[in-house]
Amino acid sequence: MLGVHVTRVSEEVTVRPPRAAEVESLAIEPGVHVFCIRRTFSTDERPVEIADIIIPGDRYSLSYEFRVTDEDDPATA
Repeated sequence: MLGVHVTRVSEEVTVRPPRAAEVESLAIEPGVHVFCIRRTFSTDERPVEIADIIIPGDRYSLSYEFRVTDEDDPATA
């Protein structure tokens, strides 16, 4: 992002049945749900970009790793 300093990225993950267009475009079998990932990129002041990501639940798993340091903790910064 030009001229924007992103300081934070957050994700909200939900699961739901696919919409009709998603069934076709993702070639999903009946009964398969999708992961809905809303990824938000923010500066210190505000969100600057939101990406909605839809992936079939039968082909992917989600794995997260979080680095935790004193620098990440606002109480110690």
